[in-house]
Amino acid sequence: MNCNYIGRHWNGSDRSRNPVICIHGWKENAASFDNLIPILIPSLNHYQFVCIDLPGHGFSSHYPAGMVYSITDSFLWILRIMKHFGWPKVSIIGHSLGGIIGFLFTSLQPNSVHQIVITFRIKFQYEFELTVSSVNLNAFFAYRLQLKD
Repeated sequence: MNCNYIGRHWNGSDRSRNPVICIHGWKENAASFDNLIPILIPSLNHYQFVCIDLPGHGFSSHYPAGMVYSITDSFLWILRIMKHFGWPKVSIIGHSLGGIIGFLFTSLQPNSVHQIVITFRIKFQYEFELTVSSVNLNAFFAYRLQLKD
């Protein structure tokens, strides 16, 4: 499947700057961070911020008819972005749905995340069996990242 995602890259791509991936909420897009990031840059000049439109949001491609959107797909997009830029570790800012994605990704890939900031209250109604799931999902991610786009 060929899927294009659109985003914004703030504060350059200087490799000495720590990467932050910003993930928007439900029914939002990368522009959700347009007012926040310029306020953060003066005091966090040693960070670069990548804000993406998740598939089906903003200007990103939609999945083909019949495919279902899943939070686990978002984990793959984070890993693909990290792979594209050569980032072994990132920080995550997540709002609402993006906070849930960031929280679960951090739980499954703790060695890939330096810090996480959630800008919305998250209330879980279910218990997650992350230990078992992380083994299965990590194997799945490793396999999917080897596939050509």
